[in-house]
Amino acid sequence: MISNARNPKWTGIGHQSILIEVEIDGEWVGFVASPTDVTEYGPMLFNFAANGVFGEVAASDEELIIAGELPPPRGYEVRDGELVNIAQLEWDATAELNRRLATYNSEEAKARAEVDDEYAAERKAAITVLLAVKTQPGWPSEVEWPD
Repeated sequence: MISNARNPKWTGIGHQSILIEVEIDGEWVGFVASPTDVTEYGPMLFNFAANGVFGEVAASDEELIIAGELPPPRGYEVRDGELVNIAQLEWDATAELNRRLATYNSEEAKARAEVDDEYAAERKAAITVLLAVKTQPGWPSEVEWPD
C-alpha cells in the first residue's frame, strides 16, 4: 500500500504523466502516474501531484535539455526546439535513399541498361548522385534530394 509520495517530475513535453517516488512498505520506488492509468491510485496520484500536493512538479528531462539546462543524451540533438533522435533520422533518410535507388535497381532497369547505352549512362549518373547524398554536410537531418 502506498503511504507517501515525493519528487514529482513531468515525463515529457506534453505533461501526460508524472514520474513520482512512492513509499510502499517502507521502500521508495518510482511510479509513473497518469490520468488514464488502469489502477485506482494512478489517476489519483497524478491529480494530487499535478495540483502540488507533493510539491512543485519539476520539468521533465526533455524540457531541461531543450532549455539547455541539461546536455542531450548521446545520439540526440536539440533542433528547432525539439529533442531529435539522430538514429531515427538516419533510418528515415536511409529508407528514402533505398526507395529512390530501388527505381534504378529493378530487373527492368538493369535489363534496359544492358541494351540501351544512353539509359545505362543516365542510370549510372543518377545512382552516383543519389549515393552522394550521404556525403552532404546535413546528412541525415537535412538532406537535399536530387530531382
